[in-house]
Amino acid sequence: PWDTPAADLPGVAVFGYHLAFDEALTIGMNPCLADAIGLRGIEPIGSKQGRPLGAIGTVEEAPLRDVAARFAVEFGEQPAAIGSPETPVRRLAVVGAMWPDLVREAAARGADLYVTGTLRARARPAIDETGIAVLVVGHRPPERRLPDVVPADH
Repeated sequence: PWDTPAADLPGVAVFGYHLAFDEALTIGMNPCLADAIGLRGIEPIGSKQGRPLGAIGTVEEAPLRDVAARFAVEFGEQPAAIGSPETPVRRLAVVGAMWPDLVREAAARGADLYVTGTLRARARPAIDETGIAVLVVGHRPPERRLPDVVPADH
C-alpha cells in the first residue's frame, strides 16, 4: 500500500498489514522457509514485542558456498556473503533483523552462519568479534519468490 498512488484508486480504501507477512513469509521465524532450506530443530531467536525475530537450528553440514547456493535457488539471487566459502555450516540463524546483540546471541548458541535481509553497519563489530559467517539475501528477493518458497500445504 505504500507505493499505491491514491489518484489511481479513487473511492477505494487500501488496508495494509505488514506484520503478519513479516512473521510468516520472509526472513525470520518462517517454518516454510525452514523446510525449504532443510533447517531442523528450530528454536526462536531474538524478540520484539513478544514475537520471535528469527529461527536458529541445524542443517546438514555443508560449506558456506553450498548454503549460499541453496538460498540463491530459493530466492533467485545470489546472496552476499561474509566469511570463507569453505566455512563449514552446521547450525544457522535466519533472522529478520541484524543487531549486535542478535549476532552475539546466534554465535553464543552455536550458529556458524547468520542469514538476514540487510547488513547493518552497527552489527559489523559483533560479526568480526564472533567470527560468524553472514549471508545477506536482501529484503526484496524473499518477497518476490514467495510462490516458490511457500508449499501448498502451508
